[in-house]
Amino acid sequence: LKLMNVVFDLQTPAEGASAVVFAAVSPDLEGVGGCYLYEAASYDEDLQTGLWRNTCDLLDLQDSL
Repeated sequence: LKLMNVVFDLQTPAEGASAVVFAAVSPDLEGVGGCYLYEAASYDEDLQTGLWRNTCDLLDLQDSL
């Protein structure tokens, strides 16, 4: 199993999804296609808050922030 961790850089589902979310909401990638993203992260708290609030609105959930 240790060998698999060396050969495959395993990620949790949340870590794997972070690049997809980054690609979906980042203005830096607008109009960019055909690229490979890995371990993308956003530390922009305004962007994080906006994404959370939009998600709550779409799912008709109470905003807990």
